[in-house]
Amino acid sequence: MISGALTQQKTSVDGLACVLYTSGSTGTPKGVEIPHGAITSMIEWMIETFSFDGSTVYLQSTTYTFDLSLPELFVPLLSGGKVVLAPPDALRSDMGPPNDG
Repeated sequence: MISGALTQQKTSVDGLACVLYTSGSTGTPKGVEIPHGAITSMIEWMIETFSFDGSTVYLQSTTYTFDLSLPELFVPLLSGGKVVLAPPDALRSDMGPPNDG
């Protein structure tokens, strides 16, 4: 075991939570720094506004590198619900509607 590998880190609402990369409207990639407070506020708002609770089962359908993956993962978990990870081919647009017959 590596000594000191797992240490408790202190964070603040102003501290950096993640960097999202976007090309925006310019086509030039740039990183946007997202602080903990922004993510926390959004998640708290979503839980309250949409009444997420322990009965929530949420289908996580976006890649974890996409900005919408943050609420897809954290909203259900922080409200006591569950996250179901979609298999890679489950949401392909070329699959058509389910076959009932």
